[in-house]
Amino acid sequence: MKIILETERTYFRELTITDAVFFYNLNLDEEVLQYTRDVPFESILHAKKFLETYDQYKKVWSW
Repeated sequence: MKIILETERTYFRELTITDAVFFYNLNLDEEVLQYTRDVPFESILHAKKFLETYDQYKKVWSW
C-alpha cells in the first residue's frame, strides 16, 4: 500500500482493485450519486474494471 499523505488521524493512499467492494457499495447510495452524477456499477466486477484504469486522482496529487 502506497501512502500518499499521512497525518496524525488519517492517511490517503493509492486506490487498488481491492477497493472495488467499497466503490460498488458507495455507488449504490442515492445520496452519493446525486453529487457525483455517476451511474451505479452493475457489479463488483465492473467496479474492479473501473479501478484498474482510473487515474484521475493521480493528476491532482503529485507524488
